[in-house]
Amino acid sequence: MNTDLPQHHLTIFLIKEDFERDSIIDKLARVKHIPFTIGDFQCDLYVRENPLLPPQWASLFDGFVEESEIGRSRSLGAALVLESSGRVFALTFGSGRYLLNLESFEERFGLKVVLNSVSKVRSIDKRTFDAIAGQTKTQAIRDTSVMNFGIDVERDLLRAMTGSPIDTELGSRMSGIDSLSVDANLTLDYLPDLLAKYYTKSTETTYQEGDFAFIDQIRAISEKGIVKMLDEVLVEKLTTRDFEPLEIEMAIPEIIDFTEFNQFRYSRSSDRSPTVKDINIADFLEEADRINADISPKWLRTSRIFAVRGEGDVVPKWSTYKCLYADLMVEDNKYILSDGNWYKIDVSFVKALDEDISQIPLFDKTLPDYKHDDEGAYNKAISTDFPDYFLFDKDLIHPQRGQKIEFCDLYYGKDEIKDLIHIKRGKSSASLSHLFFQGTVSGEVFLGIPDCRRQINEKLPLSLKLRDYAAKPESSKYRIVYGVIGSHKRALPFFSRVSLRQSCRRLDLMNYNYAIAYISEDEIWAKTKKIPTKKTKTKT
Repeated sequence: MNTDLPQHHLTIFLIKEDFERDSIIDKLARVKHIPFTIGDFQCDLYVRENPLLPPQWASLFDGFVEESEIGRSRSLGAALVLESSGRVFALTFGSGRYLLNLESFEERFGLKVVLNSVSKVRSIDKRTFDAIAGQTKTQAIRDTSVMNFGIDVERDLLRAMTGSPIDTELGSRMSGIDSLSVDANLTLDYLPDLLAKYYTKSTETTYQEGDFAFIDQIRAISEKGIVKMLDEVLVEKLTTRDFEPLEIEMAIPEIIDFTEFNQFRYSRSSDRSPTVKDINIADFLEEADRINADISPKWLRTSRIFAVRGEGDVVPKWSTYKCLYADLMVEDNKYILSDGNWYKIDVSFVKALDEDISQIPLFDKTLPDYKHDDEGAYNKAISTDFPDYFLFDKDLIHPQRGQKIEFCDLYYGKDEIKDLIHIKRGKSSASLSHLFFQGTVSGEVFLGIPDCRRQINEKLPLSLKLRDYAAKPESSKYRIVYGVIGSHKRALPFFSRVSLRQSCRRLDLMNYNYAIAYISEDEIWAKTKKIPTKKTKTKT
């Protein structure tokens, strides 16, 4: 890198091969077009035409300070379009990225350049699929190995990365997601050659052989053209009813308190829509037929699923689209719709995951069908009807001040191997990932914290008490059981399967036994449509 040249911050987009050059700039943008050349390269600079305006915060001082005293400014933005290596690029400056047609540029161009250019990383942005799904950005004090960021290669979706390229000719620091942001020393006449180098880096696959090999296992789809195609496939299957069991399902997309919201509707009015104990695709399609709904991507995004409180209040909670779960093969690619987002999944990753899940033992005791208002009532009924099951549900222990966890929902201590049973209702990734997370945390606390074992011992009946709670228990004499209410034919959502496999691996490391129990819903209970009448105060 020639440090004698001025340094510039560049934001670079790679334009799709089949995209018309005159459509790259949003047609609604007001711009000045300035054509020029760099040697043999035709360039088009588009500068946003913005009038002078007072800053947004100026209105706070209306009546106290004259606008002329504050002044006016112009928010400048520009986009430069040029071709190099047979591909078209768009470089944006200031607010210039908002000039681009959002359909014009390639996904993950910038991320691939960074992956193939750096060996160590300064910061990462990731999304984690677990009990508390969320997006995080982590920054190190210096460039380091990506594995030092604590990435879980099975549950973390890498969104963006920043690092220093090994080849200093590429710049001093680069960040990548869809766009590539880079600090580089250059003059404009060197720009086409530099773009050619970035394009070459974006086409390499060397990142798949090292620490970044996990990147392509799960990929979020943000490209609107692909999302539109997948939505059309989804709508076609829903409209024609041409899909396999569990290929498309519905589930509440978040962890909710079933003691507060215990029933659901597909529309607000009870006259128009029956009330159901849980949402599912069969009831939804039956309701769509009844109201002659024109199922379309727009309708799925704008229609609502309503939750009903115990006293009868109806609350619009989620869009229908957000409640849909789809597991589709399209053109030999695996796509998952979960929580309103589409993901592309590596087929070999899915195959290995399913093989591992099939090896998880089934619980060898029979748990009754679910026909209760909430999980707490179900757990209590089991402990009442089957005295060998001791009720721990909602009886919390405290690993340390401010912390509280459930040791388990039900404790079965009659056999040589004791069962710590955790039960959760729901088919969504959020609720089930929470279940699996709860089991592993409970197992860790039980092994590692004597005071928690003391608290547990105080709650257990005499016949089940630990002989010496201060002594570390033999984990091989315990089995952690995950009871899943309402799962059909042992099928779990994709991201729940990922969380379950991860939990079982952690339990293996602690030498616990484990099993999964699939708890059916009582068919008569599940079809009950009645809800409590809303209570009203009587006048006295």
